[in-house]
Amino acid sequence: MKILHITKYLNTQYGGIESYTNSICNKLYKRYKEIDVISFGSKNKLLIKNKYNIIFFPINFIIFSAPISIKMFFFLKKKINQYKLVHIYLPNPWAVLLIYLFAKKNIKIVISWGSDIINQKISKIFLNFFHRKLLKISSVIMGLSKIYINHSLDLKEFKYKLDIVPPILKNVSTINKNYSKKIRILFVGRLVKYKALDVLIKSIGILPNNYSLTIVGDGPEYKNLFNLSFKYNLNDRVSFLKNISEKKKSLEYKKASIFCMCSKNRAESFGISLLEAINYSLPLVVSNVKGSGMREMIINNYNGFLFKSNSSKDLARKIKKIGGSRKLNKIFSKNSKNLFIKNFSEIKLSNKIISIYKKVLSND
Repeated sequence: MKILHITKYLNTQYGGIESYTNSICNKLYKRYKEIDVISFGSKNKLLIKNKYNIIFFPINFIIFSAPISIKMFFFLKKKINQYKLVHIYLPNPWAVLLIYLFAKKNIKIVISWGSDIINQKISKIFLNFFHRKLLKISSVIMGLSKIYINHSLDLKEFKYKLDIVPPILKNVSTINKNYSKKIRILFVGRLVKYKALDVLIKSIGILPNNYSLTIVGDGPEYKNLFNLSFKYNLNDRVSFLKNISEKKKSLEYKKASIFCMCSKNRAESFGISLLEAINYSLPLVVSNVKGSGMREMIINNYNGFLFKSNSSKDLARKIKKIGGSRKLNKIFSKNSKNLFIKNFSEIKLSNKIISIYKKVLSND
């Protein structure tokens, strides 16, 4: 039985939906032996990981922020109907169009809904037709967060086929932190505008000198953010790490005192780095965005604080509350881990994704 996963990017940069694809495929490959994953990459190449194939296709051009690959076009035209099930991770407009054009009706389609199209309003008008067609013929639509899908207008009429499957992370050992006067703030993720990292950098300028920030990731805003840290004379307290290994990223989580997520709208559908942060027992400071799945990982005044979106002053105030109290830091740290264990158990989520696949494949 051949299964195809289609995702925008994989192993090429830090990003939520990319990690999500990895987490699902890593749980499925033992049960379903013939799994192919196709993704955009810098060049055409084949990678074998955990005994499943990852095929990267080069990007020829970008329209409305959507990457387009001619080689992917010919691959799907020729081979898509060889697969029993196609699992597509959205948003990915090019892949949606190709499935609509080439897939036969007997192919089972599973959709992982990463987020609504928030920032590309013009392209959304054109793409809505194809998105709705795909949503209608899909067997199941998997959302990352109950909060997010309940606020999604795009999914409103498809609630009967919705299911919640958060990312599947391996539980890490509880971190015994050595609390010190040096407070390390951490962010991990794509460096894009809606993440509002300028707000986080400005907050460092408000905080005392014993507070520092590490930004792990890459993206189109890298240069602007790097220059911003120099503009505010914070280059000795704000550091940037990109293209680092998973081992190095894990080390950054272990060294951190507080994790911050400042995204300013529902383009942040979940925040997988937040899930990683509570797995590492980190207290959180998160922007208060209505309808975002970020709220699944934080309970205000339980394992961190919500702050007023786009407010560097409120962000700095909430960071200082945690950083200035060893007792509060310890309580929030413990509560983050408890929240992870209660809601994001690896065994429970692994069994859920397998049961969804079994149900879809049995309904011929």
